[in-house]
Amino acid sequence: MEDHYRAPYASLNLNAALDRAVVQNDVLLAEKVIRLGASLFYIYRTSLNMKYRKIETILRMYDSWNAACNVHLQHHPEIAAPLAALHDRLGSVEKQLAQMREDSPLLEEKASILRKMQRLSRLVRELETSSLDESYSTAEYLVIKAFREERKRICEIDGEVIDIVRRIHGTMAEYLKHMFQKAGRLLGLLSQRGSPTGKVVEEYIRDGADVNAVDAHNMTPLMLARRYGHTEAEQVLLKRGATLLEV
Repeated sequence: MEDHYRAPYASLNLNAALDRAVVQNDVLLAEKVIRLGASLFYIYRTSLNMKYRKIETILRMYDSWNAACNVHLQHHPEIAAPLAALHDRLGSVEKQLAQMREDSPLLEEKASILRKMQRLSRLVRELETSSLDESYSTAEYLVIKAFREERKRICEIDGEVIDIVRRIHGTMAEYLKHMFQKAGRLLGLLSQRGSPTGKVVEEYIRDGADVNAVDAHNMTPLMLARRYGHTEAEQVLLKRGATLLEV
């Protein structure tokens, strides 16, 4: 890892660095640590096991939240600048807070940063819960209604999803979608009873597929390769750091 990225993350493992990259909307860092072996499927695991559907839910909720916000912003353009500031601030704020020790002489500054985060977060909550007047068309109303119903359902299951959705930029969301799709293609390839060659699997991995991805049934690429007897694929996966253990 380049020196520019090494210092802030010297005490963190690759998956922790990836987690921080997502929070800070740092696609460049995410790309670097994933190439070094970080797994998107590690940072969104649950206490029992990684759930493929959690990443799927985050990405689906992002699209729904973004659509609802765009509708609101058309009716409340005065909120656009503060909302943009929320996204711009969250990444840098998280970075600043991570670098401030509890005994830091900058505790007053830390408290100020936290207050700003709370004020900006309130703006987002207003977008998510404010009443709709007659200026909203039926189509716009349905977009917002669909988001709010999905948000309520997801919050009852895993409130962390909404926090993640609020924090990610469009660029990071698109990157996560791209990585998720690549992982899905590798899992799909290995779940077949054919004979994918080691060369093909290697191409998928070079293209960025996560060797420790987990499908909706908690199966990793290595588990699938062994289940279906893909010997060449198994050798390539092991060589590239795949594991049978819960990542």
